[in-house]
Amino acid sequence: MKADLLHFKSGEKYISYIAWLIVLTVVIISGVRFPVSSLVVGDEVYYREEVVYLSKYGLYHALSQGTSIIYSSVIYLFSKIFSIDYLVGARILSVVFFLISCKLFLKCFEQFKDLGYAEKYFGLVFFATISMTWLWKGLPDMACASLLLTCFYILSIAKNYWQILFSGIVLFIGFAVKPIVIFAIPGIILFIFLKNIRKENIIGNAIKTALFVIGFTVCFIIYHIPGYQAYHRLMLEDKNHTYVADKRVENHNLWNERNIYYAAFNLHHKPTEWYVTWEEVDSFKQQHPEINLKMGYSEYVKKYFSTWAKEIANKVFLSLPSDIQQGFFFSKWTLANKLFKSFFIIRMITLILIAVIFFFQRQFIKQNLLLYAIPLSLFLGISIYLFTPLQNNWLLFCMPFFSLPVVKFLTRYINVMILFALQVGYIIITK
Repeated sequence: MKADLLHFKSGEKYISYIAWLIVLTVVIISGVRFPVSSLVVGDEVYYREEVVYLSKYGLYHALSQGTSIIYSSVIYLFSKIFSIDYLVGARILSVVFFLISCKLFLKCFEQFKDLGYAEKYFGLVFFATISMTWLWKGLPDMACASLLLTCFYILSIAKNYWQILFSGIVLFIGFAVKPIVIFAIPGIILFIFLKNIRKENIIGNAIKTALFVIGFTVCFIIYHIPGYQAYHRLMLEDKNHTYVADKRVENHNLWNERNIYYAAFNLHHKPTEWYVTWEEVDSFKQQHPEINLKMGYSEYVKKYFSTWAKEIANKVFLSLPSDIQQGFFFSKWTLANKLFKSFFIIRMITLILIAVIFFFQRQFIKQNLLLYAIPLSLFLGISIYLFTPLQNNWLLFCMPFFSLPVVKFLTRYINVMILFALQVGYIIITK
């Protein structure tokens, strides 16, 4: 009996070693494909500019601009300590936060019922796989994911009121890094109130819920005082401005206008909003002065309700299954689109495939339904709020949890070492 136990523990140890070796492989391959000295890409320009502004004009002044101040401050301190460029510092930190997130995912996976050792580590490998594109990028997504995971873990093990209060503060820090975190709050409130709920502890759960909200709200108010004093409005992070010295200058072209143009019109049938140029948007505005693209969220929903609803359905029923599948080796079956010649058919088949797997794992999902409240809340909140298709970097926190039913299904029928080997092959050939 003792020999069997030692053999089992030895097997667990090898599984963990191999999983962490795959994580390291992902870091190395990502670094080779996107060297830390590469030119600035995408939103890196924006986040680097915010750090530069912080270094020149100080914390309070930067805070009044609605910047991602926590993220900017960490980059600033890290870059100063190691005497490196802000962009290089941000890229290295993305890997640091990735490794922290890996450890946190393992801790969070332990809270799921009926999730074995091999399944937990294969879930870790899934996270590493979907993170490949975002490693060595000076973006806040990894930092945001690690803070969300910290909040999730604290809530799942919380035994007293102080831990709940602290989780609200941690979530606020995540909000100060990337505001999309706010969409997790409905799921968190549901989780706190319903966790281990019985007739005799309803009041206690209500107090815990209130403490979480208080912890987040107090930090939220304090955080926005400088911006409100300067501009008399809540200064949330956005990319619609530049700086002339210490002065904030609003851009002529607004991201919201481009997103609304893509969602409601997209005359040239661009595959994503990133292919839409500002010149295209300006040309449309000139040719159609009767159409106002500068509208708020509620106005857009009222005016283009069917487009809005269709896009939400597309995200939930087509994009999500496709994104889950893209983290696994078997996603290469989509090469069959040479036969189908239709991306829609590919996504429909993927939906059916994932739905069937989820059906077989319905007992696991049911056992852990409350744990899914938080990632599901974040996913649905982002899906409803955004006009455009989701980017998977916004879902780095959600996707590993959504992958667990697939992970359980695969490990039930295939030895985990074979799964690791297949996944490594997929990581190497995926660009």
